[in-house]
Amino acid sequence: MYRYFLFIIFLPFTLFSQNTFGKTVLQLSWFNQFQFAGYYIAKEKEFYKEYGLNVEIKNYDFNINVTKDVSEGKVDFGIARETLISEKLNTFHNIVALYPLFQISPLILITKKDSNINSIKDFPNKRIMLSDNDSSQASVKAMLTSNNVNMGSLRILKHTHHLEDLINNHTDIMSAYISKFPFILEQKNIPFNTFAPKDYGFDLYSDFLFTNSELIKKNINKVIAFKKASLKGWEYAYNNIDETIELILKKYNTQNLTKEELLFEAKELKKLSYYKNNTLGNIDKNKLMRIYDIYRLMGYFEGNENPLDFIFDEYMPTLNEEEAKYIKNKDTLKICVQDNFLPYESFLNKHLVGITSEYIKIIEKKLGINITLVPINSLEDGFAKLKTYNCDFISSIQNRNMKNSNALYTKSYLELPFVFVSSQKNSFITNFEQLKNKKIFISNDEKLASTLKADYPYSRIHETPTTRFAFQQILANNADGYIGNIAEVIYNLQKDYNTDLSITGNFDYKTDISFALRKDDFLLEKILNKVIENISKEEKELIQNDYSTFKYKEIKNHKSLIIIVLACFFVISLLTIIYVRENILKNKIQKLNTNLEKRVLEESQKNRKKDEILFKQAKLASMGEMINNIAHQWRQPLNRINLSIQVIDNLLKENSHILEQKELIDKKIFHINKNISYMSNTIEDFMHFFHPNKEKNSFCLDTLIKRAISLIQTRDNNIQFDIEIDKQINIYTFENEFLQVVLILLENAIDCFKTANINHKYIGIFTQNHKNTITLMIRDNAGGIPPTIIDKIFEPYFTTKFKDEGSGLGLYMAKMLIEESIGGKLDVSSKNIYTNFKITLRKENTNDKS
Repeated sequence: MYRYFLFIIFLPFTLFSQNTFGKTVLQLSWFNQFQFAGYYIAKEKEFYKEYGLNVEIKNYDFNINVTKDVSEGKVDFGIARETLISEKLNTFHNIVALYPLFQISPLILITKKDSNINSIKDFPNKRIMLSDNDSSQASVKAMLTSNNVNMGSLRILKHTHHLEDLINNHTDIMSAYISKFPFILEQKNIPFNTFAPKDYGFDLYSDFLFTNSELIKKNINKVIAFKKASLKGWEYAYNNIDETIELILKKYNTQNLTKEELLFEAKELKKLSYYKNNTLGNIDKNKLMRIYDIYRLMGYFEGNENPLDFIFDEYMPTLNEEEAKYIKNKDTLKICVQDNFLPYESFLNKHLVGITSEYIKIIEKKLGINITLVPINSLEDGFAKLKTYNCDFISSIQNRNMKNSNALYTKSYLELPFVFVSSQKNSFITNFEQLKNKKIFISNDEKLASTLKADYPYSRIHETPTTRFAFQQILANNADGYIGNIAEVIYNLQKDYNTDLSITGNFDYKTDISFALRKDDFLLEKILNKVIENISKEEKELIQNDYSTFKYKEIKNHKSLIIIVLACFFVISLLTIIYVRENILKNKIQKLNTNLEKRVLEESQKNRKKDEILFKQAKLASMGEMINNIAHQWRQPLNRINLSIQVIDNLLKENSHILEQKELIDKKIFHINKNISYMSNTIEDFMHFFHPNKEKNSFCLDTLIKRAISLIQTRDNNIQFDIEIDKQINIYTFENEFLQVVLILLENAIDCFKTANINHKYIGIFTQNHKNTITLMIRDNAGGIPPTIIDKIFEPYFTTKFKDEGSGLGLYMAKMLIEESIGGKLDVSSKNIYTNFKITLRKENTNDKS
């Protein structure tokens, strides 16, 4: 019996350690060094063997074309630099990247200090040593071109891969990995300069582990196993650098590298792998799209190839023969979607937006089929179209709607937790028992209602047809709170009730969202269920978080706020105990009760003020982080714009027949450069928002206003500007910040004109001179601001737009800049169709001291 027990325990390990997938070959892209340490470790530590792999690591030589060999199936896996993207687009269309080891390319350009080449602008007419691979890497070419250096202006030499050629002045510039040649130059005490693409906004991936699509189709489990074992090897290598170096010195040191060289290489490569605290092997889809844009702009390819085709998706569903035939025989899948059903789905300019749109993209990618949208007015309309074969399935079916007996329902593709909403004065709710004897509205869900009434019979629970009705009842003090799923709650709060109500609790209850199909379409049910099963947890969380970011997240994440609430609760509890004990002394009850009420009120007010301060501080911190992110994100577009200018300039030189348009193009280029300069200055100003080292300067208000109008006027040429500015007014403050405020107010007016039916659009800008202040007024006739929301417009995150159309931070930032940084005041008033923004500055900030 004991032997059988041991056999059962160790059987999985015995099976897993066997050569499950046969021989597997990995081709290196260079000679042995720490650059491939993770793969050595995965082999030597038997990580590959644990995953059922018998791996051969093939050494590199100059006659090998790694990408070609992988594409043709001569080897299973290969490693390639950033050029893999262009090779995928132009030649080897079947290759697929599993992960990039480096978040930024290790390739740099090096010069010696004594060469007097101290910037890229010194490169023209200099000798540069590049390999064929280096010269085709987009990061290097983009870095040069964005700095007005054309490859044709360089004297390109064939790379010898010997640093002595740079040391002995046989070349002026040399391409190299940041992990190798800089160390040797330091050891020789030779001063040098490095030029890294990342410092110029071009942070491209490198050292991809890749395979071919045929192997993925034939044996996806082998591909997944190799990827996981390799990453495990890299994690071990980076966490045990000394041990890994000893292994390389003992078994893989074909280049006769020293321990010191390997140690330097290991530390540098680790920085590249975990750049900006990325997880090992992470590939960001947005970043990949930006990289594709660079390749397209540089002329590496034309067309609109999908960058996601480059990435391996280990969550692809495996269809059997019958299911695959079903999809193959379908030209398209038709899905019924409701209009005006946000946050789930709605049509905006004929495009679907909302949660459903994200899942449709996933289904299209995983099944390789186009999905056609069929608009419906209601679920009843959808079920009718389902029955008549006008659509194949319906989206956004919640538990409460799964009543139609003529339909099948898939597994849930989205689970949304329920949260509690109440007025902001209430404490955070973590237990439903805290709602005893409270009047609570819940979403129109019979199943949830019956469950809650059974579990908590002492609570007064009422169903409501709409979330909006429940919120109105809470504000009218006719209800204590509302329970609904987080996506619907966030959408409705952000739309109408940003400052009046808050999410003050969360529960374990969830609502499941599924697809509905015809009751006889069993094959499609199986296919969609496989897709749903193969949507990763990370993908689901990204979508859910995208539509569930608001106060709930802030409250939930700020432990200090919870601590304060608990402390307040403790104080009140303690005072209550004291009150009960003192109840014995009847003669002192009234005095003690009065004192307690007064103290509790004072403590509650103090703690509420602390809560408000903490909440605002949290928002300011998030704001600062967002501004830094904006600054980082803008640098690459700026460089790409500059890159575009160089491309235009080159085209002009190469195509004489379009020289007739040169004057016009030169004018456009001049304006692009002018805007780039302004954007760069703006980025720096906002990066140093509230920075103590900012310097004020004196500027003419009239000139600044005209500058602002010139920057935004192209957005709408039909606006009449009426400007009455005292040209003698000079302001002494932070010029770019003041300009940014004016731009925000003008852009806000232009956005309002988009939704207002105004024939004669008008913006007036004028000054008023008072005894101690100067006032700048900006007025528009874009429809005015409703009285119900005018007090909220300066609140952070308040917006009447949905999702990507507005963040709700513009006017908030304007007010903070004026009142916290510049030292003035920003107010708003509205009457009929007119809105007036008033900026008031003390005369000590102007040249007018009268």
